[in-house]
Amino acid sequence: MNGNKNAAAQQHLVIVHSGSAYDSQTLAPLVEPAGFKIIGQHPTLGSAITNLCCPNVDILILYVLSPASVSGGFLNKVAKYRADLKTLVILDESLPWNCLEMLGFEAAGYLLERDIPTRLASALCEILQGGLPISSYILRGIPRGKLFRPQDVVENLSKLAPRELECLELLSQGLLYKEIAERLDLNFDTVRTYIRRIFEKLNVQTRTEAAVKFLSCDVGRG
Repeated sequence: MNGNKNAAAQQHLVIVHSGSAYDSQTLAPLVEPAGFKIIGQHPTLGSAITNLCCPNVDILILYVLSPASVSGGFLNKVAKYRADLKTLVILDESLPWNCLEMLGFEAAGYLLERDIPTRLASALCEILQGGLPISSYILRGIPRGKLFRPQDVVENLSKLAPRELECLELLSQGLLYKEIAERLDLNFDTVRTYIRRIFEKLNVQTRTEAAVKFLSCDVGRG
């Protein structure tokens, strides 16, 4: 009975990759203990369409390993097949910072290949819980002021209350809501309310956008 219960709760993954050392065989030991099962692997997004259209696929792991594979509205191609499908993008760390901008901040999470051994399973779990995991290496690598005009961002950041600004700084470091609550000695629901207000004041939809706006101004750093 327990086995059936675990099988029912298992989340299904499809991988689209080409040229990465992390294929389904190497990823399986990393994700299966966390309750995930890889049910498909494809070299291109086009070849994965049949899999992606299946309602039992929960998350797409999409490798972006070269600038040629990135274009405006890239992830819209995924949404065209499954609007509710969540996508975790794996970026090669040699890619230029603007690849993230070109992707449109539309994915459910962003990691570098180097994050896979230590962060993949937790990132997948966070996505299912409504979070948006992003590698700290990616956040730190975005040049100051490149994605937004700093004066506009500073104006929006000035609308934040001190506690909201503290939450945003920790959010930009990649902390989960629960971790922010523990760090600031706040209730989880209070943190969630602060984050909602931050999104409204900064006119953003995701924690990635909020973090990039915060980091583009280098606010709070010495």
